[in-house]
Amino acid sequence: MQPIRVLYVFTARKRRLAEGVAAMTDPDTLLFGYNWLQARPRLEAGLAGALTDEGRPVRVEVHEPEYGPLGRALMGLVGRLGPDVVQLRVLPHFTRNDVVFLTGGWPLLLASRVIPASRRPRLVWLNMTLTNLLRAGGVRARLIAMAARMADRIICVSSDQQAYLSRRLGLPVSRLPVVRSGTDTRFFDKALASPVADGSIPFVLTAGRDAGRDYATLCLAVTGASWPVTIVCSPRNLEGVSVPPNVTVRYDLPPRELRDLYAAARVVVIPTGSDEDAPVGSDCSGTLVLLDAFAMGAPVVITSRRSVPEYTVNADTVTTVTVRDVPGLRIALEAAMGVSRDHTRAPNPPPDSGRGRRRSHGRDSDARQWGAGAPARPRSTGDFAAGVAAVFREFA
Repeated sequence: MQPIRVLYVFTARKRRLAEGVAAMTDPDTLLFGYNWLQARPRLEAGLAGALTDEGRPVRVEVHEPEYGPLGRALMGLVGRLGPDVVQLRVLPHFTRNDVVFLTGGWPLLLASRVIPASRRPRLVWLNMTLTNLLRAGGVRARLIAMAARMADRIICVSSDQQAYLSRRLGLPVSRLPVVRSGTDTRFFDKALASPVADGSIPFVLTAGRDAGRDYATLCLAVTGASWPVTIVCSPRNLEGVSVPPNVTVRYDLPPRELRDLYAAARVVVIPTGSDEDAPVGSDCSGTLVLLDAFAMGAPVVITSRRSVPEYTVNADTVTTVTVRDVPGLRIALEAAMGVSRDHTRAPNPPPDSGRGRRRSHGRDSDARQWGAGAPARPRSTGDFAAGVAAVFREFA
């Protein structure tokens, strides 16, 4: 059986990340299944979601050319136009493959039309930010819409993305398959975590560098709280935000240290902001941190978004709150920290006392907790790899 030849196109160089994944110093989430299919070309989802090795082989490769000083200078100039434009360098390698998997690089969809149809590979685009790019409007959005229609498949990570793109681009849902994201469950394993300083003191953890994070609302909600909060983000996430004294900020923390914090935290909070239809950040902001927290066994408080139910359907430790609802967020965090409304500490609840209960905190009925019964296992990057492999095999 001939393997399906797939070229992965990333928007950034991944060699160091792949080395970190092999050394277990980095999670493999942003390899988007590449390492799984490299190691297990026949990977597919079997009965009840179990991963098997019975599918038609998928041979994956990535092209990351090495440059001398002149080449690096040239790529630096091209890169000022954006990382998507830099990826035009891989166009000559398209014809050696059956499928090209784009995790970005939308200009390649337009440029691929210079290749005769008989030699052009199938083009699959992973939608991580496409919805928000289109919502931004303007000339760029019109060009991206034109490019998107040239893709043979656009993989969506939520049904909400699929519905929006079907309306916006006029595409049938058959061209917009849903493959939900996963996390590196081999990396985000509580057994691998090391103790953190003052780890015996219960604290709230939030993490994420996406532009869609709403740390301003979080800081308002935790001001004056009796418990500490740790924010792991980039400096740009806190520009213009007043950080209260009980909040510790850690910038761009290495993944292993973040894993340690996940393991020690009493609760992980994922605040996302603005109108969900506003073009800010990634399309499903907060999803990957949600999956990381699941893998580490941490309870979660998260802002309600249309994509959240798909990822929490079997989770019983997730509470949602309305966007920008400072009082609702404070109430949810106090409940998670075991603090009563008069700000005295309540006894810690038994480990299973919250199982199966629906919890909601917020101004409207949209804020709720989905699901009853703990998930059998968190959704992994292996599950994601099997999902994208199934899309590749459609073209065989």
